[in-house]
Amino acid sequence: MTNDAAEEEEDAVRALAARLAPSLKQAEALLLTHTLHSIPSTNQLDNNEYDDDMDQEMQDLQHAEDLLRRELDQVYLEEPEDLWQRHQESISDNEEEWQKTDIITPHSPSSFYMTSGEAARPMTPKTTRYRQEDHMTVLQLSANNTTALQPRNHLYRVNMTHHLSNTTCRIPIVQEWVVAPSEDTLKQMVVGLQTSTNLETSHVTTLPIRTVTIRIRPDVLCGTVMEALHHALGKQNAEIDKRQGGHMQATWSQHYDVDLQLVTEQSTLERQLLMRLFYNSHSTQESTDSLTPSKKSEQDELVDIQYLIENGLYLNDDDNEEDPNTLVSTKDAPSLHLRECAALIQRIETPQSSRKPIRLSSNPLTKQSMQQAVSTHLLENYIACPSVKEGSSTLPALNAQDYQVIQNSWPLIETIWDELDTRDLLYSSLEHSPFGAFPALPTLDVQYCGQLRRLSRDRLIQQLLKGAGELEEFAREAEYACANMIALLKPTFQLYGIPETPLPQPVSLNDYSLDFTPPHVACPPWGLSVQSALSQIQTWAKEDSEGESSMIKADNAVNLVFNALQMQDDEEQTARLDRKNRQVMDRLAAMQEHEKAMIDDIEAEATVKAILAANDFEAVAKVRQVPLVTWSFLPGTTGTGSCTVTSNFILFSTRRIPIIGGTKTQLFALKDVEFEVSTEKTSLLNPFSSFIRVLNRRQEEVFRFWPSMGAIRLKSFLDRLKINPLLETFEME
Repeated sequence: MTNDAAEEEEDAVRALAARLAPSLKQAEALLLTHTLHSIPSTNQLDNNEYDDDMDQEMQDLQHAEDLLRRELDQVYLEEPEDLWQRHQESISDNEEEWQKTDIITPHSPSSFYMTSGEAARPMTPKTTRYRQEDHMTVLQLSANNTTALQPRNHLYRVNMTHHLSNTTCRIPIVQEWVVAPSEDTLKQMVVGLQTSTNLETSHVTTLPIRTVTIRIRPDVLCGTVMEALHHALGKQNAEIDKRQGGHMQATWSQHYDVDLQLVTEQSTLERQLLMRLFYNSHSTQESTDSLTPSKKSEQDELVDIQYLIENGLYLNDDDNEEDPNTLVSTKDAPSLHLRECAALIQRIETPQSSRKPIRLSSNPLTKQSMQQAVSTHLLENYIACPSVKEGSSTLPALNAQDYQVIQNSWPLIETIWDELDTRDLLYSSLEHSPFGAFPALPTLDVQYCGQLRRLSRDRLIQQLLKGAGELEEFAREAEYACANMIALLKPTFQLYGIPETPLPQPVSLNDYSLDFTPPHVACPPWGLSVQSALSQIQTWAKEDSEGESSMIKADNAVNLVFNALQMQDDEEQTARLDRKNRQVMDRLAAMQEHEKAMIDDIEAEATVKAILAANDFEAVAKVRQVPLVTWSFLPGTTGTGSCTVTSNFILFSTRRIPIIGGTKTQLFALKDVEFEVSTEKTSLLNPFSSFIRVLNRRQEEVFRFWPSMGAIRLKSFLDRLKINPLLETFEME
């Protein structure tokens, strides 16, 4: 049989299997991947150890002067990408060594020398490690994956709370996304996000210049938050364009659109105010930045590091080394903080973009001096990124035009913060305004509960798709096997002149009853479990609590409601999977019934040809049954053979020498043997690559043959005859 003919039969079998199965709508993809291109690298610096033999000592003597001069003058920190280039053949791309970059700085020469000129034993230098993780901690920068399939593509957020005036809160209330996230990326991270469109052109806007989240209390009304935002935007002379529920859009400074939405983060269940700043149609379309390394110019003047140190933006030796919040708030501190974070992210994700080594000239080297040197290096050495107007994933803080907007928009964020803080709407206000106390609600806000409900439903749908998919795959395999049997028996029906058995009619899933009553129908509006949880929260609100205990009470209230929602969804999931299981079992039974009906129609000997075929088989096998399928095979390198299969037996007739040779027959009961498909290389004497091994109950090979038809299809047919419990079996005499 040629490959084209085999492919045509395979397509016919799949088409027949599709007719047997009911239609199933494919669910749309629920998650989209982040498109930020990152280049993996390994940033593990090797700590070279010195040998204590004579050759090493002589070498240390020879280079003593160079080492000492290098020690006292300046220290060059080796770049992690240089090491990666040298070790790229020995380090796997899947390792996470790129996150473990150590900046190693010796405090003393690698060897010391006696005054008499004799060389002492070289000593391992005492080192101070300053890693990328250390600088990320100082910057309060965190990374979270978008998908597990892309472990190196991160979305970074930085805590900006300490830059706000009149706040002592150490909880990350205000955070900003350093990498401009797309609309689809945000929908993976939060619940309740509505599409932000340009009100004049009615098309989806480009990437945001700024994406800021402000954590909101769970017990305040959505309308109260929107009213505070309306008042804050009015102070900034912004024009309100849209206000609907927890969504507000405004035009600020004529050239920018502000999008504000109350959302819920999926991973932490935190209630957040999502603020995004976009360019509108009135903003200039000409980019003022290019994809070249940063240089001092009128557009993008580099930071005067000495000015920043004098104004207290950087750590000094007197600062507490364990305190990460030592950045002094200045006018440009928030934007510079964001730019430094962006430069560090660029160095981590695309290490080939910055290859200039970091210089440390302070002596002695301390952690504070290394931090200042790294900060100086990051702010002076980076590759300018494209503007968010181009629509590709980028770092807005490293673009001159976007960075100017970032600097000018910080007062807008401060105004919104001040208004929310004055009205005790921030999560940090729980320290002095207890959870559930007036003017807040004694329970969770309805809008927030709705988003928790939607998140729970999304997880329910994912679990249902996974569970139903496994059941559906099991049913589709059985239907494909049945379709394969129908295709193999079709020539037999035509040969014997027997009418083909009609196909069973598929039954839709909607034809099965769902034994489940939605909880919101039984107990509006949320269900009995959620209603009980909300009543318990009202009891908690009457208890006095302040400070950290109030925040714990708020978090426990959110978890209590969400767990109640998931409990109700688990009941619905059980009911729906039970209905799907009943449909799958009926489909399996229908396939077995159809297979038995086909074999019964053939074995009924209703035609003369069927009777003659049964007589021929009985003359050879001494058992009377009507052959179902007959095909030719190769028993080995020489000879030919034919194989006949009935409902209970398989008969091999082998002729080793054609024409003049005798015929050898072997009969096996299907219930006593198993079949296994194996493959080997083809040759001129053996053109078939797949062969079938016949094994007895002790797993010993009793026969092997190379069938002319597909070995896998034939094995599937034989297995269906073996496992079908409705077929009648016979004992061999």
